[in-house]
Amino acid sequence: MTLSGIRSPLEFRVFHINGIALHVVLAGPASGKPLIFLHGFPEFWFAWRLQIDHFVSSGYRVIIPDQRGYNLSDKPAGIASYSIDLLARDVVGVLDTVADSKAFVVGHDWGAGVAWYLAARYSDKQYKKSWAKKGALTAMLNWYRAALLRPSKFALDSNASRVKVPALLIWGKNDQFTGEAMARESLQYCDDGHLEMFETATHWVQHEEPAQVNTLLSQFFA
Repeated sequence: MTLSGIRSPLEFRVFHINGIALHVVLAGPASGKPLIFLHGFPEFWFAWRLQIDHFVSSGYRVIIPDQRGYNLSDKPAGIASYSIDLLARDVVGVLDTVADSKAFVVGHDWGAGVAWYLAARYSDKQYKKSWAKKGALTAMLNWYRAALLRPSKFALDSNASRVKVPALLIWGKNDQFTGEAMARESLQYCDDGHLEMFETATHWVQHEEPAQVNTLLSQFFA
């Protein structure tokens, strides 16, 4: 199945993981190197539409879930259902289902938070580091509530949460939500981290500068 603007054939699947149903979009050869994209708030899998064709044409198996609470994935009730541990286990479950090798992981916004946690907690599984649905707004906001009210003990331990696999941070200098200082401070928690700052981009850097983002990621994965 194809969608406007995306040339690559897409597969729409539902996987039952951690007691919930997760909607996942797949593209590219099944034998390709696994590459999973994690969206943030308030988006869903379509946030990565400008990356799909580029990486499929490079031979990757592109994996893009609607994370729990978003779009067509289940929206379990309660703040406890959105702890970072569960969010990461969802991603691990997806990868265990569709990939038979280590994966590259890319995240944006809250998806980047999950990617960071995965890189620190599940580094053995990585090489590198919609509003109209019923209950969607409550479920999406529960990500924020869980982070504030139920922070992971692992995430609070600066040593345990250190990222030891190679990590690339791509940042928009005009990000209205997370400033440049946060980007540079994050590097201090990486053993092998690199920062690419886009001088004119905002928070939505993969939408605003897709060609450059795709090139940077391809070079990083090489």
